[in-house]
Amino acid sequence: TVVLCPLSDAATPNCPLLGPVFPKPHNLTSSSIMQAAFANFTTFLQGRDAAIEGQENSYSLEVFSGGDQDTSAFTWYHTATNLPSFNSTGVTEVDGDSVYRIGSLTKLFTMYTFLIEAGDYYWNAPITDFVGELQTIAANKTGDALNKVSWNDITIGALASHLAGLSSDTSVMGELTQSVPDNIELVYLGFPPLPEADIPTCGTWPECDRAEFFNILQRFDPAFAPFGTAAYSNIAYQILSYALEAITGKGFEQMLDESIISRLGLKSTSYNAPYESVGIIPGTVKSTNWYYSLGEENPAGNMYASSSDIARIGRSIINYEILSGPQTRRWMKPTSMDTDPRAAIGAPWGIRSIYLNNSFAETYRVVDTYDKGGAISVWVSFMVIVPDYDVGFILLIAGNNINDLEMQFLDAWGTIIIPALEATAKDQAGTQYAGTYSVAAPSGNSSDAILRPRTPAGPPPGVSVAEDVLNPTNKTLSNSTAILNATSSAVPYDASSPLNSSMTIVMDEKPGLGISSWISNGTDMRLTVAQLMTNYSDPYWIDLSIRLYPTDLVVTDDGTRTQSFKALFEDLASPLVEKTYSTACATWIGPTAYVYGSLALDQFFITTYSNGTVTIDPRALRVTLEKEATSPSKRNIRKKPVL
Repeated sequence: TVVLCPLSDAATPNCPLLGPVFPKPHNLTSSSIMQAAFANFTTFLQGRDAAIEGQENSYSLEVFSGGDQDTSAFTWYHTATNLPSFNSTGVTEVDGDSVYRIGSLTKLFTMYTFLIEAGDYYWNAPITDFVGELQTIAANKTGDALNKVSWNDITIGALASHLAGLSSDTSVMGELTQSVPDNIELVYLGFPPLPEADIPTCGTWPECDRAEFFNILQRFDPAFAPFGTAAYSNIAYQILSYALEAITGKGFEQMLDESIISRLGLKSTSYNAPYESVGIIPGTVKSTNWYYSLGEENPAGNMYASSSDIARIGRSIINYEILSGPQTRRWMKPTSMDTDPRAAIGAPWGIRSIYLNNSFAETYRVVDTYDKGGAISVWVSFMVIVPDYDVGFILLIAGNNINDLEMQFLDAWGTIIIPALEATAKDQAGTQYAGTYSVAAPSGNSSDAILRPRTPAGPPPGVSVAEDVLNPTNKTLSNSTAILNATSSAVPYDASSPLNSSMTIVMDEKPGLGISSWISNGTDMRLTVAQLMTNYSDPYWIDLSIRLYPTDLVVTDDGTRTQSFKALFEDLASPLVEKTYSTACATWIGPTAYVYGSLALDQFFITTYSNGTVTIDPRALRVTLEKEATSPSKRNIRKKPVL
């Protein structure tokens, strides 16, 4: 085995592919790392409970994972000290079934319902194909790009992703003639008197029906050009519900119930207000608007739910219970960026990029969280899903002095729990996969492998090896490194001898699983990779790093689980460059750069069997290596055929 020597000490950190760097953590409640994190989170929450925030606000928090059954990994329920003073007719003690108004978190239910009922097949279709009123407005309204909304250019996907260029609302919220108290004269705030015809006759109260909504909507100027920039819009989700009704021929409330509420057995979730006795209501039903309905705008923000029900919905998304894996992964992707480089927008996700760069080795480790929040009257809601770990967080608050309490909770979650999830995934991966793998069966090779002796190629005509040695700048012909692996002294295979193949996987401070040793029938594959990376020149002078990262390609069968991993081959001696366009982190362009007989050199299948045996298949090498047992109880498995 040849040890490759770097030119300098870690000049460049590893650049992992975006996504999980370890297999997703499991059994969170039995992890000592997570238990310590939950204890720290509990200490933080106890501090909020005892502070003024806890005296004046009630809340339900849950941390759930895809592996949970009916109970989340962590729950915290707090009842405000001052709740009895309100003579509330709602619950007197908060638990996982206490019902809150969830405001704009409703949009997540609406989008989930849309995808379940119609998928994203219509994503790029213009909304005028489905909503007749908009087709009429588009045809009849006069004006130009400044004062006429380009409805024929607005698609289903644009509405879902807040890219339609529409205003946030019509007259339900934001319309000053509807929302400013009666004792305040708007003309004294600098506004000119309005003609009676320009004042909406419906909105907050009385609510607009569908015809009135479109009559008001047609007066609006466009806020932006379609697909110009993301701008939050309640209008968009009201129109989406109309489009879905046109596509399916069913009412939206019926579809919501059939697709999600009844399907998942949600007992504390409803489209309209449930009876007040199940709700956490910090006041009277009148003062808090418990029963107030948004009417036609219900799909944008009217729903009611408990933390346990929302966690159940989160698990259904994570586990692909209703939508397929590809459909879910398409949904959980950004559709536009935001000014803050750590933020992006989806449908209807707000996406936050959290940098876990606690060391130089983790410089480029980024975890994306997919979030949706809401606020209405005295309630605030938030749901977070972290695909890298298949874990989520639910936060519901009810109170009259919330201020920034939800952000305090979210920041604590991000600071305490997310790093612990990364550490747990790493710890479990080390226990499961770190070690030395070797050929388990006597011959090691599959029966259909064809072994051919190989004659190394000589230098081009007229050029001797000695001449090449004297010309160290000749990279094309290869200088003194020409002998290396591909020579007559390095016999590639001997079918009559046991196969000398092995691999060592290590866990260290870097992302992913590290390959510190990789031998294929006596040949150092790390050196082979280095030769390929340098076009067969000077492979000793790169600081080769081979890291394995999990993919979403997983097969389970009768207790056996096989997952595909992708390796990244990196030279950490390369200069760390970060300029306007130059970067040291662009590994997404590199996967599957080398293939051998149509199988990728950087593709590995790792299989865990029900008896605890672990194997790794380097796909291009057509061999199965078994992790060396750490106890006599482990037994060899039968040799597998080439997959």
